[in-house]
Amino acid sequence: SEYIIYDWSNMMPISKLKPIDGKLTVEVNFKEQNPYLFGITKCRRHPSFVAAEWAILKDEKWNNNVLTLYLETKTNISAKVAVYLSNMDNYTVSLDNGTILKFTRDDSTNTLLIEFQPNNTQATLKISFSGESIPPYLKIKRPSKHLYIFDKEVVPTIFGNTIILGKVTIEVDVYDESGIERVEFYIDDVLKFTDYDEPYSWVWNEFAIGKYGIRVIAYDNAGKKTEDKINVIIFNI
Repeated sequence: SEYIIYDWSNMMPISKLKPIDGKLTVEVNFKEQNPYLFGITKCRRHPSFVAAEWAILKDEKWNNNVLTLYLETKTNISAKVAVYLSNMDNYTVSLDNGTILKFTRDDSTNTLLIEFQPNNTQATLKISFSGESIPPYLKIKRPSKHLYIFDKEVVPTIFGNTIILGKVTIEVDVYDESGIERVEFYIDDVLKFTDYDEPYSWVWNEFAIGKYGIRVIAYDNAGKKTEDKINVIIFNI
């Protein structure tokens, strides 16, 4: 996962980075006697809210490639909202109750700062994205970097390998707003099973000795697909 470090005190993005050894490390140049307020936002798979000035986020919705932000504002006081774009470039911005003043995009953090003038204390900001829809989220959650004996997770392995003795149940986390059409399970690129219903899983129980690759492909109802793959060592006779 990636995170955005944001300076709320001046509505400026600082960095987008991944944790190293479970820690986020960023260098910031401070000015003496200036107050600072920092926020940390986890990057989501789709565009999402990051920060606001003179506005309070009341609700947030992502549907059909449209990010809708329901905001509480102050009448005749300009407000700012920062949005994570999730690498989607083609967009239009609209405001139901006020005037949009300007946009400022920061490519290093993939964020968009929108400044607007609300007409009253409630405003709805919409960012509509065009182009291809986002493919489904997919991750193989089981087996992980553990020793498995007859489908039971025993202990983490010392060197981070996945070692399997006997059969094992392959389980995945998968999500898409349009819905999941099917999930396919492969062993060394050979299709073994197709699952059309939640929870998406398959019991691998066949003769296998040595190193193998487990690959899973998920298809959503919009025709998009994504895949995840892990390597394992298995002994099953």
